[in-house]
Amino acid sequence: MEAAMHAARKGRMSYNMSATIYKIPEATLRRYLNTDPENLPVHRGRFRKVFTPEQLDELRSYLT
Repeated sequence: MEAAMHAARKGRMSYNMSATIYKIPEATLRRYLNTDPENLPVHRGRFRKVFTPEQLDELRSYLT
């Protein structure tokens, strides 16, 4: 996604070409390009961590 955004922003490729080459839906690429870079998702995927590191340690000690 970052490479596609970089290519489209620098003007090396059109939005459509960048979306096609990097296999990203064009609407998604446009949405990411039109948002403020500080508001982009940080998790880079749909799964988020459920437990904090402390909870993971406690769970590990409980199971072992």
